[in-house]
Amino acid sequence: MSPCQSIVLVTPVWNDSKRLASFAPELGAAIHNSDLPILWVIADDGSNALEQSKYEQTANYVRSIGCNIETIRLEDRSFKGGAIYNAWNNYRHADWLAFVDADGAVCAKSIIELIHLAAKKGEDASAIAIRSASEKSVHRAFKRRSSFYFFILLVRLILGLKLGDTQCGAKVVSGRTYRKIAPQLTERGFVFDVELLVLLKMYQVPLMKCPVQWEEKAKGKINVVRDGWLMLIGLLRIRRRLEAGAYNPIKS
Repeated sequence: MSPCQSIVLVTPVWNDSKRLASFAPELGAAIHNSDLPILWVIADDGSNALEQSKYEQTANYVRSIGCNIETIRLEDRSFKGGAIYNAWNNYRHADWLAFVDADGAVCAKSIIELIHLAAKKGEDASAIAIRSASEKSVHRAFKRRSSFYFFILLVRLILGLKLGDTQCGAKVVSGRTYRKIAPQLTERGFVFDVELLVLLKMYQVPLMKCPVQWEEKAKGKINVVRDGWLMLIGLLRIRRRLEAGAYNPIKS
């Protein structure tokens, strides 16, 4: 990667100050030690005032260890995808755009490796983290494990997208690619990254799949039953757009 290239790494948060404070020292140190030109952006998706002050405290600590970090605040809740896209749009001319979840399920080392992987492939490449067996023993509740595999099956049946993991909270997209597809990205909830992957496939973007070290985090924000239905409806919306020809690759 050329030293003149710029990288923006976004972490979306919504009343996530405890998780972020736990993960921030690890990620901040990894960014600082990587020698990559990474700007870490904390995208606050309309959290309350107390949470906002805690994010700033965390950001100030990360700055003190030499990490380049900024915080942005969205006045109204736009959900995970919306927070990420709003932040990416603020830095849309960056060479690389990435995101990683605040809970630290994907370790800091892995997100740095993911960025390296995409950049090594070239300016139009993208990379996604794939949860797989790792050195650590990962224990998942039966309901969460079964819902994970069921969702992957639905993505394959409804959209024809054959990936072992669409929802892992770490992805990297070239800025050039994002600027092409951004106008067509409409999903903002939990299936935003499925739509993103559908567009990357349509544009024939080289997609690197990187197995990562990860761990299951307790008290996740997804309700398997309630959010499962919303995710299914989101997949059906994406399929309707596909069938209607709403996603139209633009020749560069």
